Amino acid sequence: MLAIERNRESLQLHYHNNYENDASGLAQCAQADRELHRYNMSLIYMEGCLAGCERSGLVIDTVETTMDMLNPYRAPEERKRWGLGFKDGVLQVG
Repeated sequence: MLAIERNRESLQLHYHNNYENDASGLAQCAQADRELHRYNMSLIYMEGCLAGCERSGLVIDTVETTMDMLNPYRAPEERKRWGLGFKDGVLQVG
């Protein structure tokens, strides 16, 4: 997890340090923020999927309860994305 956090921080610094403070630069920065958001959401999904894969033998009835207990995120969008990954990991989807 530490490597993921370092990667997120370096991407944020890269995006915001390489754009000028004019209209074009701000538009590029906004685009970079959207890309970074998608990247972060994919990492969160992956984290949930890995946690789910480790518990692939769970009884289907206990998946929701276990997922709620293990989900480290509080923000609704991140929590939902991690949960999706967790369920896919448990069910070995994809």
